[in-house]
Amino acid sequence: MTDQQNVTLHLDRWASAMAEDCSAAKKSIDICSMSMQPPRRNHPSDWQYLWFEWVRAHQRGVRVRMWLAAPQATAAATKGNAGAGKCAVAAGLSICYVRGQHLLHSKALVVDASTAWVGSGNFTLAATSENFESYLRVTDDAISDRLIKHMESWL
Repeated sequence: MTDQQNVTLHLDRWASAMAEDCSAAKKSIDICSMSMQPPRRNHPSDWQYLWFEWVRAHQRGVRVRMWLAAPQATAAATKGNAGAGKCAVAAGLSICYVRGQHLLHSKALVVDASTAWVGSGNFTLAATSENFESYLRVTDDAISDRLIKHMESWL
């Protein structure tokens, strides 16, 4: 169980708050999502800001890894993952498509194996600007480590 003072609930502007954590990353950012879309360059948004923080983190030597649900015809929300993956690879980010009989539905992000974000929002423009989403931010090494190990088990 995590001490309450280490947990923050984000109902609005969670992507912006998450981007702030990513801008301070020193070693690693691990991301998983069922659905992701590359940001639109001509459409400034919290989603665009978060994506470019991942790219900037990579440029300063932070390892950025993404786990995405493999695009599947039976899961429409995964349609944009192929394009997001291509953009991520072009930016130098690591991408892993999770395949198998179970659909990757988790939405989480871990910064420096110490700060974990777990919530309902996919990494898309709609999730950051149109939908009602929520995220918990937890600063706890043990929880962060468990999330990363869980993601790595999908390899």
